Amino acid sequence: MATTLSPLQAQLATRITATLANMGCSYTVTLPGGEVLTHGVVEQPAKTKRRERKFPYGEVRNYIRTYIGAMKAGDSVLIPYDNYGADIIQSGASSFLSHTAGPGTYVTAIRHDLKGVEVLFTGGL
Repeated sequence: MATTLSPLQAQLATRITATLANMGCSYTVTLPGGEVLTHGVVEQPAKTKRRERKFPYGEVRNYIRTYIGAMKAGDSVLIPYDNYGADIIQSGASSFLSHTAGPGTYVTAIRHDLKGVEVLFTGGL
């Protein structure tokens, strides 16, 4: 890659930076030669941190796997949501079945009356 700009590239860089400045934009452009063109104050976005895990890695998946690991088409099972919460169990079951059997091969429903998540494995019917 060239370290200096050709006359056409320099003309285009000048035109672009002038347009951005006329629009009132703040920008920082680093050219191939290392030259930095700046206009206004450019704020760096704050880096987002991953949220902390509620449960150790694999714990929920292993819990769900004990209930749905050997399901066949037409099987239905109720997974108690105990300490995990209905949304976490439903999400985990959906993720596990989508990964192992493919999307559209199951139906899930939160059953608060039975304190569990019902999973029906359709097998892609």
